[in-house]
Amino acid sequence: MQTVNLSPGMENREFNSEGYLETHFDTRGDPYMAMIAESDNLLNIYYHLRYEVFCEERGFIAPRADLLDKVESDNHAIHLLLYHQERDLFVGGVRMILPQTEYPFNVLPAIELDDSPFHQQFIDHTLPFPNQTTMEISRLLISKKRIGIIRNHLDKQPLNQTAPSLAYLFKEIYQISKQQHLTHFLSIQAPALIYLMQTLYVPVIKIGQPVHYVGKLRQPCYNSFEDIVKYTKARHQKFYNFYVGE
Repeated sequence: MQTVNLSPGMENREFNSEGYLETHFDTRGDPYMAMIAESDNLLNIYYHLRYEVFCEERGFIAPRADLLDKVESDNHAIHLLLYHQERDLFVGGVRMILPQTEYPFNVLPAIELDDSPFHQQFIDHTLPFPNQTTMEISRLLISKKRIGIIRNHLDKQPLNQTAPSLAYLFKEIYQISKQQHLTHFLSIQAPALIYLMQTLYVPVIKIGQPVHYVGKLRQPCYNSFEDIVKYTKARHQKFYNFYVGE
């Protein structure tokens, strides 16, 4: 049984990834559900949740009168909401910016960022992934305040809810990648998030040095969905079955 010790500043507790699957998914059913924010109402819930996390919790963005965090790139994205079914509460979400195949010279925001190594690779035609079948994963968030509500409300829940909730988001991201015929993703992620995803058997390939992005230093990275699935299958069959829906 593999126990992952999270360093200070990430989580002040242990998260046993295998034990969570054994004792939680199998006995309680799915506590979380990831859903596409397709209606205006769900989109506003997602944008407001983003505002709560990036403005009110973390101070990464400036206050806004409408209490929504929405930018131009959201017009070309699929947005996911993470919902805790027993507590009836939205706790997180993520944005998947899709490639604009009809406009071949329009690139993803992480590639446009001047400090990003992806930017120079695009100029040099050396991107390590196909531009036309790669999505950008960004604005991934889990609300500490709302996760705290769940932790305090439910008996016999694992203390760490952040890492398990991320597994549900990745499962839906993977399913959407198949529907959209997308092969890769790129992202600029906080080092703590990269570490947590590794504990969930979702590795990334780091590119270059960390850059300043959305309020802090973050690491440019990418991977192919096929390679992640192969990696997971070789190391943890239960996580593999969970992600691919078997």
